[in-house]
Formats: sequence, C-alpha cells, structure tokens
Amino acid sequence: MSSKKDVYAAMFRKKNLATFNVSPKAAEKMKSVSRPSKFPVIPSGKSPSRKSASGTVVSIQKVTASGKSFFQLVRAHRLFLGFIVILLFGMISGTIAAKNADENLLAQLDFLFASNFKSRIQQPAGNTFAASLASSFIFLLVIFLSGCSLWGGLLIPLTTFFRGFGLGILTGYLYYSYGWHGFLFHLLVILPGMFLSSIGIAYGSEKSLKLSVRLFRAQKKDADRTANINFKQYFFLMGKACTMITFAAVLDMICTVCFSGLFQF
Repeated sequence: MSSKKDVYAAMFRKKNLATFNVSPKAAEKMKSVSRPSKFPVIPSGKSPSRKSASGTVVSIQKVTASGKSFFQLVRAHRLFLGFIVILLFGMISGTIAAKNADENLLAQLDFLFASNFKSRIQQPAGNTFAASLASSFIFLLVIFLSGCSLWGGLLIPLTTFFRGFGLGILTGYLYYSYGWHGFLFHLLVILPGMFLSSIGIAYGSEKSLKLSVRLFRAQKKDADRTANINFKQYFFLMGKACTMITFAAVLDMICTVCFSGLFQF
C-alpha cells in the first residue's frame, strides 16, 4: 500500500510541475483556449483590495486609539471637568437671576466678582488688574483653606458654584440691559479673563478636594497615614492655580485697555 501511495504522489508532483512550469508560448495558448472567467482578472503584484483593506484596518485602528485616548483623558480629569460643569451651572443660574438685578447690586458685588463694568472703563489699568486678581484670589484662598480641612470638601463645590453664580449675574445683566451692545462688551472685555480665571478656580478646586478627601480617609482609618500626604506638592499645585488667575487678571487688564474705549454705557 505504501508503494502505491508513493507512486501516486510522484505522479501528482509531476503533473503539478508540468502545469505550473510551462513555457511562455504554452501559457499564451492556454489563455486563448481557456474559457473566460466570471470574475475580473486581478493583475499580478500587490492586490489593490489588500491595500484598501489594510488602509481601512489602519484607519479603524487610529479612530479606535484616538477614541480610547479621549475617554482616558476625560476619565483622568473627570474631577476637573466636574468643577467646570459646576461653574457653568452657577453661571446659568446667575444669568437667570440677573433679570431682577440692577447697578446697585453689581456695585455691591464688585469686590467679589469685579462686576462694576462701568468703573473699569474709567479707572486706570492697574486698578483693573488689582480688582480682577483680588476677586479671583478670594475664592482661591477659600478653596485652599478648605482643602486643608477634613470637612472642607463639602464647602469647595459650593464656593465654586457661588463664583460661577456671581459671574453669571454680570453676564446676564449685560445681556438683558444692553442687548447686543452688552454681548459684544462681554465677549471682548470680560470673557477672556473670566474664562482663564474659571480654569484656575476649577483646577484649584480639584486639587483641594483631593487633599480634603485624603485627610478625611486618613483620619478615619489611621492617623499615622497623614504623614504620607505631601503638603509641599499641594502648595505647589495651588501655586499653579494662583499663576493662572494672575495671568487671567493680566488678560483682563489688556482686554479692558484695548476694547473698553469702543463702548459707552
């Protein structure tokens, strides 16, 4: 049986060699005699379908990788984004409440929110910088001290919301009282510095809440774990937030000097 199998295998190899190792003339005759194929002939070399398939796979991998990186970025900074949402919610609430606001209310809140927009048009640039920095620094100081407290984590979201609420009152008053004139004033003069200072407040709130939660957990489980908390790093991170609000005050001053002369109230 084994000898017959070897004979058949040798005959099969000879037939295959005779089929594929043909001369060019014989190949041309085979093409002319053979029936036309129902499928299109694919030229030799790299198949275009393989190219398109590989390109599609690469593009899908890129989209998948970018999607993963985006969600990872959101997940890594979800607390910071949460405070941004709190600020926005406070601004929306303040904008709605600004229907009943007047200039006297804005003048009373000027120390906290630098909301007296008429005075910034007339006052020197240095005063605008000092007022903008002081209004943001007060909130950042409260957030900083809350982070050093066990129960300060409960106060930090409220402080962030109140900051957004005050900014929303100024925004809503300009829109309701002056229409598009107030909208352009807010867009060119107030919004740039407000945006950067809000990022600094949200950043400081994130770092402060993390420290407060760590202190609470350390006190609840083991008092010795407080030694593992790096207060020096906390001071450094809050220094970054202070730098952000300082740049926001500089930007507020520049926008006021450059664009406030275009408006008259």
